[in-house]
Amino acid sequence: MRFVPLNSAREGSILGKSLIDENGNLLLKEGSVLTDRRIENLLEKGYSSVYIDDDYSDDEIEDIIKPEIRNKIAQKIKETFEFFSKDRQVSHKNSRIMYESMEELNNFAKNLVDELFSKSDIMISMVDIKNMDTYTYAHSVNVAVISLVIGIAAGLGRRELEDLTIGAMLHDVGKIFIPKSILNKPGALTDEEFRQIQEHTIEGYEYLKNCPIKSTSKIIALQHHLNVDGSGYPNYENTGLLHKFSRIVAIADVYDALTSDRSYRRAYSPSEAVEYIMSMASTKFDMDYVKLFVKKIVTYPVGSIVRLSDGKTGVVKSLNEGFPMRPVVELVEDRKLTQERIDLMEIKNIVIQQMVYDF
Repeated sequence: MRFVPLNSAREGSILGKSLIDENGNLLLKEGSVLTDRRIENLLEKGYSSVYIDDDYSDDEIEDIIKPEIRNKIAQKIKETFEFFSKDRQVSHKNSRIMYESMEELNNFAKNLVDELFSKSDIMISMVDIKNMDTYTYAHSVNVAVISLVIGIAAGLGRRELEDLTIGAMLHDVGKIFIPKSILNKPGALTDEEFRQIQEHTIEGYEYLKNCPIKSTSKIIALQHHLNVDGSGYPNYENTGLLHKFSRIVAIADVYDALTSDRSYRRAYSPSEAVEYIMSMASTKFDMDYVKLFVKKIVTYPVGSIVRLSDGKTGVVKSLNEGFPMRPVVELVEDRKLTQERIDLMEIKNIVIQQMVYDF
C-alpha cells in the first residue's frame, strides 16, 4: 500500500484504504478499482490523495488505531464542535449536553491512552486522508494521536496523557467561530482575514473555560500557535510559561497540517514535513520534543517508492527503528522489483532524495 496524489493514480489502480465521507458513511471500499470517472468524482468531492495497492506496494500499512475508532472519534468531535457553535449563541443553556459531550471525548481519550500506553516501540506511518469538509475533525484526531505518541515517548504518566489527548482533540475548537470562506480560502489571506484566523486561539480558549476539563487541557487551545522563540500568536511575553502540552501539540499540529492537502497548496510528503519541523527546532518548536517526534514518525512508509542519491529507484520494504530516514530498500529496474535490497543503515554514502509517485 502506498500513498499517492489522485492525479498520479492510474486507471485500474486498486484502492488500498476505504474512503469514509463526512457523515461516517462508506464512500469507496478498500479493494475497489479506480477508474478515470471514480478519480474525477473523488477530486470533485474534495479528495486529493488516496492509498493504492500495486505491484510495488503489496505490504499493508497498519494505522496505530483502528479505522472505525478513528472515524467514531472524528464524528464525536464534529458533533461536539457543531453543538459548541450553537451553544455559544444561547449562552450555555444546554450545559448538560456539553457535559455529556466532554464525558464521551474523555472516554475516547482514556481508551486511546489504554491502547497505546504500553506500546513503547510504536511508530506513526499512516498519513490520513481528508477532504475539505472533514479536515478540522480528522485533523483533530490525528493531532491527538501524534501528541499522545510523543507524550508516551516523553515519559508522561497516564493522567497527564489523558489530559494531553483531550486537549489535543479540542485544540482547534476556536475555528468553529471563523467563517469557512476564510478557513478554506484558496488564495492569500488579507491582513484582516489573517487576524480573524489568529483569533481562533483566543476564541477557543475562552469557550473552553466553561467546559469540564483540566486547565492544562484548555491552555493548549490558546498556546498551540506560540513558538519557543517568542513569535507566533496570540502575543505572549513569557515563552517560559508555554505549557509542555502546548509544545507537544504544536509539533503534531504542524506535521498533520503539512501532510494534508489544503485549498491553497498540495500536501507535503512525510519526509518533507519532518525536515521542516527539524529545521525549526529551538526557534518554532521545542528541541527535546522534536527529537522524540523524529524517532516516532515514519518518514518513508513501507511501500513508498523513493529516488536514491545514486539515481536508482527503490521501494521501502522495512524500517530501522529509531532511524526513520534510513530504511531497507528493494531496487526497481524497468518498473520491476529486482529482489536486490540495500540497508541504508549499512550503506552510509547513499541517502533518499525524494519520494516518487509516478515513474
